[in-house]
Amino acid sequence: MAAPRDRPAVRAIVLDDDDRVLLLRIAANDDGLQLWLTPGGGRDPGESDDAALRRELFEEIGVEHPVIGPCVWTRENVFRWKGEWLRALERFHVVRIHPNQLGRGAPEEHELDAPRRWFSVDELRTLNEVFVPRDMPGLLARLLQDGEPN
Repeated sequence: MAAPRDRPAVRAIVLDDDDRVLLLRIAANDDGLQLWLTPGGGRDPGESDDAALRRELFEEIGVEHPVIGPCVWTRENVFRWKGEWLRALERFHVVRIHPNQLGRGAPEEHELDAPRRWFSVDELRTLNEVFVPRDMPGLLARLLQDGEPN
């Protein structure tokens, strides 16, 4: 395997007033594994976290003018996407919205008709699904219990 290419990325922990998290279901590129993950994606060169996350939130879930909260998690993940090995250097930010703010957006082809769903922490803990990050139930429970950092 060639050395993976670094890909700075941002993701949104989208929460509603009931502390449910919005996740998108996608098929992993090479093996078809179904994943539930937070909205977000790669940062373009010179793009800030805020600008990239605003773009991604509009594209993926149709949310305009979100208030981007602090970075609460970071993660490094190596994966294969469209025939290339990537090392995602991800920063997760909290974004609070009301469910009626969701729209169609402008999804990329691989995102078209991606199912999306609101989950409570209790639901996440009971489902036999693959989440990204893998410990989404535990991470989210701690975030909701401890609150966002200043």
